[in-house]
Amino acid sequence: MVELQEGLSVVVTNYNNEEFIAKCLDSICNQTFKNMEIIVVDDGSTDNSLEIIQKFAKADARIKVVKIEHKGAAHARKAGIRASAKQYITFPDGDDWVDENLYACMMEKAIEEKVDIVCDNMYIKESRDCQEIVGKEFETKIYREEELETLKNDIFSIAPSLWGKIFRVDKVKKHIENVDLHTQVSNDMQAAYPAIMEAESIYMLNIPGYHYRLEHRSPSGRGAFIKAQSYALTYRRLHQSFDGYSQLLEMLDQKILSERILFLVAALPNKNKLKMLANTEEMQYVLRNGNIAKLNKNEKKICKLLQQSHYGLLTLYIRIFNTLELN
Repeated sequence: MVELQEGLSVVVTNYNNEEFIAKCLDSICNQTFKNMEIIVVDDGSTDNSLEIIQKFAKADARIKVVKIEHKGAAHARKAGIRASAKQYITFPDGDDWVDENLYACMMEKAIEEKVDIVCDNMYIKESRDCQEIVGKEFETKIYREEELETLKNDIFSIAPSLWGKIFRVDKVKKHIENVDLHTQVSNDMQAAYPAIMEAESIYMLNIPGYHYRLEHRSPSGRGAFIKAQSYALTYRRLHQSFDGYSQLLEMLDQKILSERILFLVAALPNKNKLKMLANTEEMQYVLRNGNIAKLNKNEKKICKLLQQSHYGLLTLYIRIFNTLELN
């Protein structure tokens, strides 16, 4: 086993970010924290972003370029962590950027306190019209033992992203590897939350130094079916990770089953799509393990019809329900 070096691996995932990748890499290369390797994983881009990345690599020896076939961000992060050689790691997106002191502030706490995760829960949403600082503010300190358990029980107040956190590689690698490649949305959550649940120490910060660009997010464009299947995969992963935390399991039913999966089920256009979704292994897991008794009346009805394979009746019910909602 290769011994990891001190410092930070910054894994940047890129897919067709020609317009934004230069700003992203410029912000990383100019960090006041210098003991970094910068691994840029190009996920089969078809624009000129790879050419821009290679120019940066020629100018900065810390940059390593990894080129892979296009399979999505989860696959790119797996390639990035396999190529990393530092003890700590973070995963900024290729269309975002970071303030120059952010990684220095985060790594200072990682090194001094020897924590598993440094979590910066405040960030800046960037759009053409405005900036907005978002995220729940936690007390700035190290969380261990009882305080860490309290923090874990409030996990849905922690941003589910990988980019706002610095992880010990040995504490996050298996969770990155375990992300299902069929997940087209919420794949960050599949790795970040299980890593938090297994952590023995976390340092919380509130520095709005990560700039999250709202424009040009990777197009979801896969429709309600793929999104619902992706959230079902995430539900299964988190349900297993939250075992023994009854409060979190209740929140999982609310946040993922109710607000995501069933919301998307109600957008499916026909009984064939409903049947396809209901027969997937991950949706079967949701229907077996979700606390359906605590859902509202309409959500219970949808789940019951899915469990009973009444897809034609469910299609009619959804149409009636959606019509009533519009009126």
